[in-house]
Amino acid sequence: MLCNALLVAWHYTHAQGLVITSGAKLVANGDVKLVLNDAGITSNGTIIPSTSTFIFSGSSAGTSFVAGSATSSFYNLTMNKTANGLQLNTNIEVSNTLSLAGGDSLFLNNYNIAFGSTGTLSGETETRRITGYNGGYIEAIATLNAPTLSNPGNLGFVISSLQNLGATTVRRGHAIQAGGSVRRYYDITPTNNTNLNATVVFNYLENELNENSEAFLDFFSSIDEGLNWTNEGV
Repeated sequence: MLCNALLVAWHYTHAQGLVITSGAKLVANGDVKLVLNDAGITSNGTIIPSTSTFIFSGSSAGTSFVAGSATSSFYNLTMNKTANGLQLNTNIEVSNTLSLAGGDSLFLNNYNIAFGSTGTLSGETETRRITGYNGGYIEAIATLNAPTLSNPGNLGFVISSLQNLGATTVRRGHAIQAGGSVRRYYDITPTNNTNLNATVVFNYLENELNENSEAFLDFFSSIDEGLNWTNEGV
């Protein structure tokens, strides 16, 4: 399906939404906007997004979603609902901006968002955020050579180091870790992981405290994917 460059928006009102069947392609020409009003996308085929923007609008619960057997690729993806949120029922890729402009949460539902080396998160607040208490993560990749206050993908993990980490993967998840952590953790995988002596800032939202008192928060690290944790101090 070819979206002509003259197309302003496609509107779907109170419907199942857009279905891309197996073997089919949705091809966007340029920076067109596709608006799904209380509707979702089910992709069993291929989305070729160019520089388009997919906008999920409306107010009804459970009507805005991305589903299907294929990973859906977006350039810009915007959640701009007046109430309720957006449900992930498949993995997605966002190569430019994932914007949380309206609504409450983007629910991971144990699925993943890949930003690659160019995508970024915008507009997250206490009342409008990404959540994934049952699993799933957001991932960004950046080349960090002697980084200063680098925040890959705007995911909230800020790092400085005099060393070259090289290509570094930053994953952010929201499942509670062993010992009753806040509802946020980060997995950091640098190419070079030797003598980094890095300074990091671990950002979180008040709504992610998981009933923990900020006065008693400590920073923990793990080198075995969360099996064992080391207390790094306050």
